Amino acid sequence: MAKRYRELVARFPNSAKERSRLAWLAGRSGRDLHEAFEHATMAVKLDPDDHACLDSLAEVSFRLGDRAKAIELAKRSVEMNPDDPHFRKQLERFQGE
Repeated sequence: MAKRYRELVARFPNSAKERSRLAWLAGRSGRDLHEAFEHATMAVKLDPDDHACLDSLAEVSFRLGDRAKAIELAKRSVEMNPDDPHFRKQLERFQGE
């Protein structure tokens, strides 16, 4: 799956969604975290109001040990989507571990 996302990012380098998807996959699997951080950061630069991009950057930041940044980003996601349980669970996870 990561190979496919890398191909899509190479083909569409200005796609925040594709960069975010690649970062999310890497973050959740705990692999290629520094590459994931670069993609997630670029995704947020490309689309700073996209909750999925913020969520990917939060996940990768958390995996890299930057709990404060992860919590900050998760809070923004919750503010943007107060009824979405995923973002609340993410925030609780970042705060609790």
